Amino acid sequence: MGSNELLYWCEDTGSADQSMCVGYFAGLQNSGAIWSAKAEIEGSEKLHCASSDVTPDIHLRVWQQFVKKNPEMLAKAAIESYLAAMRDAFPCEESLVRQNPSKPEATSTYR
Repeated sequence: MGSNELLYWCEDTGSADQSMCVGYFAGLQNSGAIWSAKAEIEGSEKLHCASSDVTPDIHLRVWQQFVKKNPEMLAKAAIESYLAAMRDAFPCEESLVRQNPSKPEATSTYR
């Protein structure tokens, strides 16, 4: 799915498209939690460092703000713009990712 299509879904309030948008971001949040746990076990780099209390609604708002500030991302796949937005909002410190994965995750000002 393209970022532009996802943005359309997410801005079409009160419709089935809005429900699809919310479901999409809930799935991304759950997938991200799985990949983060896998990265900690393997000692590999995380996709982003959003804490577990960052809700799908926050993921959505972060992504919407990001693509509106970076409209060139609307031409990309939705997952690509999502990961770019999350890395921008919730960056991982090199030492946090590689040297001590048991430290608390980074937080963002998007809350």
